[in-house]
Amino acid sequence: MADDGAKAAPPIVYRKYRAVINYDWKGKHNNQRTALTSALEKLGWYHAGTTAFVIDENDIMPIWQGIDLVRGATLAVGEIRAVTFHIQKID
Repeated sequence: MADDGAKAAPPIVYRKYRAVINYDWKGKHNNQRTALTSALEKLGWYHAGTTAFVIDENDIMPIWQGIDLVRGATLAVGEIRAVTFHIQKID
């Protein structure tokens, strides 16, 4: 069979957990938002919107670490409007 240069599709990987974090702070906090975005992305979170992040993960620890990062940033910034997170086990 000739090699036509086409690459095979990557294997489908089923993840055990999906999580979403949303946050909103009162006022402008661009430096904190930038730092938090960078830190979440290093943990494997996908920046899905202005203050929305999503992760699909087999290990729940990066999910808790992301939630802890948002908690720490919120304590540093002060007044929050909203912080929500959702963790779903995928069977």
